[in-house]
Amino acid sequence: MSIETWLPRILFSALFGGVIGLERQFHGRPAGLRTHMLVSIGSTLMTLAGIGAAGAFPDGMRFDAGRIAAGVVTGIGFLGAGAIVRTKDIVRGVTTAACIWFAAGAGIASGFGLLAECGVSVALAVTILTVFGFAEEWIPSHAYRDIVVVSKGVPFREVAARSTGVLKELGMTVQDLEIETGPDGGRVRLVFHLRIRGSARREGALGELSSLPGIESVSWQEQRGEA
Repeated sequence: MSIETWLPRILFSALFGGVIGLERQFHGRPAGLRTHMLVSIGSTLMTLAGIGAAGAFPDGMRFDAGRIAAGVVTGIGFLGAGAIVRTKDIVRGVTTAACIWFAAGAGIASGFGLLAECGVSVALAVTILTVFGFAEEWIPSHAYRDIVVVSKGVPFREVAARSTGVLKELGMTVQDLEIETGPDGGRVRLVFHLRIRGSARREGALGELSSLPGIESVSWQEQRGEA
């Protein structure tokens, strides 16, 4: 393969990976500009190696260059999985993992010479990451959170009923309720597992629950996942 063939593919691969990586770098993700460029260039290099190996075999012997591309995708899957972090019910890094996988795909496509197709795909991907990222904030969605209520001196059934009523007024649905009583039976800990609409007034939950009779403390387990 001549230099006029493989050099543009590698350079464009670096460009495509850099564009995706720059967007991740801007959002402060660990896998940023350099990581995506290396993934893209490496994928292109391995694809070119597969093409070269297929041409090096003597007549009568067949070598499928696509097998190397399939191996690249499998290997990148492990790298992308390493970018995903789960802590309790918080999942971070899913979008970054998808970007790494996409950068590998861009590198493979560049290695096969599909530069125009790859360029259009990268432009569409950047549009999705930027424009649709802002649009997600305006799309109504459901979230799942916990509120812990600790009470004393009031029957737990009464606390549960009043708390459930307050949460419903705020647009929150109680999916499950855990009740823990102390050794003396005086202090009760209630954990409300909630499904919350995007328009629910979460900031008002603490104040209204705290004002109920017998409530000692209310803790709102605010957890947000990151892309």
